[in-house]
Amino acid sequence: MKNIIITTFALLFLGVGQVQAQKSDKGLQKKILASKAKWETLKKEYKNCYTYVTSATSGLGGFTVRTYVTVKKGKVAKAYRITQYTNKKSAREEKKKKLSKQERSKLKNLDEIYAFAMDELAKQSPKQNSITFKVAGNGVILRAGYTPKNCMDDCFRGYKIDEIKRLK
Repeated sequence: MKNIIITTFALLFLGVGQVQAQKSDKGLQKKILASKAKWETLKKEYKNCYTYVTSATSGLGGFTVRTYVTVKKGKVAKAYRITQYTNKKSAREEKKKKLSKQERSKLKNLDEIYAFAMDELAKQSPKQNSITFKVAGNGVILRAGYTPKNCMDDCFRGYKIDEIKRLK
């Protein structure tokens, strides 16, 4: 009898958790859709060929990794990374490191980043996560992600875009 009560409680608890996880933030969805509409206009102007740059800085600020992504006709065509090391006395930068086909396959184009924002970000619980969605002055996405609350280091799940440019 005790096992049945515990199992029933666990099923009810899991069911409630699933319902909460499926609820979405309508205000956030509207912001994402408005930004995506601006992106669609810009994407046509760019003929779906553009570059974007992301960066990530270590927790202690000792180095920053910048990834430069080139998208041609909606597909990631090439990419490279530059790591910049900084300390109190000096700064140095490594040479460009071209990313392999396998490494490039993990990169996303902006349409896929918007899909992440709609499909995953908008469904995250603000009670359990700090939600980030920011756009540039032209309305196009710059940040989309979440960080679980009470997480200590390297917890951001999502995308941080520094700049987007038309491919020349």
